[in-house]
Amino acid sequence: MKRNMVWRCDSYKITWYPQNIDKLGVFTVSDSPKGLKDNKSSISIANLTANTHYEVKANDDNPNGFVIEFKPGQMKDFAGQKVEITYNATLDTGTALTIGGNGNANKAKLVYTNEIDENGSPVTGKENHIEDSATVYTFSIQIHKTNEDGAGLRCYV
Repeated sequence: MKRNMVWRCDSYKITWYPQNIDKLGVFTVSDSPKGLKDNKSSISIANLTANTHYEVKANDDNPNGFVIEFKPGQMKDFAGQKVEITYNATLDTGTALTIGGNGNANKAKLVYTNEIDENGSPVTGKENHIEDSATVYTFSIQIHKTNEDGAGLRCYV
């Protein structure tokens, strides 16, 4: 019997402590996984409200990932506090399982502007970025259920 299975990966977290986020012109976080598909509907950010403090958008560079565009003007109360994005992902069915080897790379990127003009307004167009990555390894397992005599057992759903 063959079944289609969806392999859910543990939740992922992206954490930072924005000091002067309300003064920035641009502040986005993106995730670009390889071999995984982010579950955009699972994205949560503690103490922040979607569409008020941030918007989740498609990642044009990687359709399996996401881009979160923060609204810096709405973030003054969170300056200096821990901001943590949590989300789930599933193993991309179009990708072979990686056993050993190089694994599946997962890259997160933060894009921001940190220049403020003499009037205290953010200057856009001069964006900086920070990238971090992790490698996810997946493995294949086959299970054959047998009775005490070694005969195969049937499963019913």
